[in-house]
Amino acid sequence: MSSFQNEDNEVITEIFTAGDEVRKTRGSIYRQVSLLNGLNDKLEAGNYRKLLVIGLPCHIAGLKKLQAVNENFRCMEIITIALFCKQTKTEEFSRFARIVLKAKPNKRIHYRGKGWPGRIRVDGGRSLPFNNIRLSLMWPSFAFTPSYCFACTDPLGQVADISVGDPWLKKYSGERSGGSLFVANTSKGLGIIKEMADDDRIFVQPETAENALVSQNISYIRFKTRNLKARAVSLCGLAGKFEAHSNYLRTIRWVKTNKKMVECLYRTRIVIYIPELLLKVYGRATRLVFRRIADAGEKSGKTP
Repeated sequence: MSSFQNEDNEVITEIFTAGDEVRKTRGSIYRQVSLLNGLNDKLEAGNYRKLLVIGLPCHIAGLKKLQAVNENFRCMEIITIALFCKQTKTEEFSRFARIVLKAKPNKRIHYRGKGWPGRIRVDGGRSLPFNNIRLSLMWPSFAFTPSYCFACTDPLGQVADISVGDPWLKKYSGERSGGSLFVANTSKGLGIIKEMADDDRIFVQPETAENALVSQNISYIRFKTRNLKARAVSLCGLAGKFEAHSNYLRTIRWVKTNKKMVECLYRTRIVIYIPELLLKVYGRATRLVFRRIADAGEKSGKTP
């Protein structure tokens, strides 16, 4: 079971029974996906005994909760694959991408592809490198990121049997084959990977745990896995008493302010007229602030 965008730009979730059908789910969807909606009805209608679920860490975490309380899920063999995810995006991200790509409203966007890291393109429109600064600035600033992403503590999908994502390391830059970095989180996941490698269905090149963390940006990982209480109260507006390092709170409030400011630049389309060099400098400054967030989290010692 996984999700994909159809020709009408709708996000569709299906349970596939043929391997060839799964190919339609290739590619990234930087949109909000309700993967588990209606899943119980689908399982009852299909009488499935085994299920492979591919989703974000929050999807897999929700599935685990369902397994604990739902009879249909408890009696099934379920294999889970999570995609590395530090944030998703609202539809405003896609709407602005269409503006930059000079495409009509609601045209389907292909967020990745054409090599690695690839290009973002739209049906009947232009294409740009995926890391083009006018679009990529939304990621370090958390612009158009749903509030619930700030409550996430599992950016690497450790809740799943296998987690997978892009290998953001210099040695893989420009690779045309589109290889992925994957991590076996359970013995079941490790067994699946070994079986596929032994059958030559995948090519496996070992990587170090340190490089795996570096490839996903250690600052982001620390931001998502530490000081959850302070983050939830400051960014999500949740009520409650907590203790946290004052430097961490000051920095995290800056994240919230910066997010709103960058969103304003996009909503008013001012960002289109700002020179790329200035946007790159601002993006680099934002990443430096995230390092401060990580350092503050380490010093405070307050983990979830």
